[in-house]
Amino acid sequence: MASQHSRCSLSPRFPADYIAPTSDHVTRPYNTNLSTSQHTSVHSHMSRGLLPMSRMNLSAGNAGYRRESKPTAEDNTQPRFELFLLGEGEKKVTEEADTRIPSSSIFTFNKEDHTLGNLLRSRLLQSPHVKFAGYKVPHPLVSKFELRVQTDGTLSPRAALMQCCKDLVNDLSILSREFTKEFELRKMVGDGAKADEKKDDRRAGKWEGKS
Repeated sequence: MASQHSRCSLSPRFPADYIAPTSDHVTRPYNTNLSTSQHTSVHSHMSRGLLPMSRMNLSAGNAGYRRESKPTAEDNTQPRFELFLLGEGEKKVTEEADTRIPSSSIFTFNKEDHTLGNLLRSRLLQSPHVKFAGYKVPHPLVSKFELRVQTDGTLSPRAALMQCCKDLVNDLSILSREFTKEFELRKMVGDGAKADEKKDDRRAGKWEGKS
């Protein structure tokens, strides 16, 4: 306890706004060119009381020091609205003919992700005129995907994609209609069951009253 008390008495008194170096952050003065090791040695000398506080130019307070934090994952993320809103002059779909393969094109969909890409790919493969259909996402932080379509020559890739979109709209309309019908039927059955339960409860109450 005596040794700890003597050490505490030798340590200099820092101002209240002084930022001490930690293991997660490195503090460096703006007006010096000290390396990390040199700066650490300076603070070790200061903790031992061997270096006067006047040499560190701490009169400016926190203005003379900079805190460097580690980068986080949020620094690379883009705003939410950029995932679905087109920029100025940006097109939704662009087509580029692939000259290496006959009857092949690459379609770039902006502000879309795997949901539409996988939906189009699976529907295109159901067409007898489509020989290949696949998509890729160039970067996970960029909301776009590239769809490659190759046909047998009787139908162009653009026509195959247009027919695919029409079929998908038709399939989704059928799904919506069938889902709504089943939901209403389920609701009617549920309402009927609740009405029967109320009748049974009333009958049970009457019989209990008579007994």
